[in-house]
Amino acid sequence: MEFEKNVLTKEELSTLKALKRADTQKQGILVNQKNKTVLDRLYHFELAEIHSCSTAPPGETLKFPFPRAAYITDCGKDYLAYLEAQKRAKKSDRRHDILLLFISASIAVFFDHFDDILDILRLFVNFIREHH
Repeated sequence: MEFEKNVLTKEELSTLKALKRADTQKQGILVNQKNKTVLDRLYHFELAEIHSCSTAPPGETLKFPFPRAAYITDCGKDYLAYLEAQKRAKKSDRRHDILLLFISASIAVFFDHFDDILDILRLFVNFIREHH
């Protein structure tokens, strides 16, 4: 899958991250009317899989149609890792750009005041010559 072509909405990305958190506890997220569209889209991109639940949550009776739960796929985990790597690369690029800006500004200030620096050096050399 070409991750750079996939662009998830904020809600879809948030849901995918929630699926990953649920996966660490070996759980899924129950599909309901509120999250059905988002989970269906994640399923479409193969970032999540949806299974029928064969057991009811504690204290509830299993009714037809059986509830469904969504789980993150390996592809979904890879996509989150890809996004994290992209984020780190952008941060590194930003630091590099700031460093270049700082160096460029320092050089510009140095050359703007080059004559002043030479005058100070000349005064210092003259002072040394007179007192030596």
